[in-house]
Amino acid sequence: MSTKLIIENAVRVGFAQMTDLKREMTFLKKGAETFDFAEREVVGPAASSVKADAVIVRSRRASTSRRVMSRQLLVEVAKVGDVPLYDSVVDGKTQWNIADIEYVDDFIAILNIYREANIDG
Repeated sequence: MSTKLIIENAVRVGFAQMTDLKREMTFLKKGAETFDFAEREVVGPAASSVKADAVIVRSRRASTSRRVMSRQLLVEVAKVGDVPLYDSVVDGKTQWNIADIEYVDDFIAILNIYREANIDG
């Protein structure tokens, strides 16, 4: 058995055992826009999405003056695919923007996400 398969199995088992920590989230990516010269307009495919489990590693208020909330997510790359292609994450009914990708390899990714908080917190 190769080292890569051993690590993939360990990551899969680890995520399966984190039943109390993981949450199902929807990862959204916008379609690439192109220009149709015949019609003289910008056209593009619709946005696509992938549902995958993620673990919230850290959650905090990033700025008190702008009321920005931030989170750090741990996701399994095998479920999400090419992580840098995604623009935002939906957790329940709340949409979060992906700020940056702190770490990514063939198995896991750590994403920093943020959103503006509601007026009442």
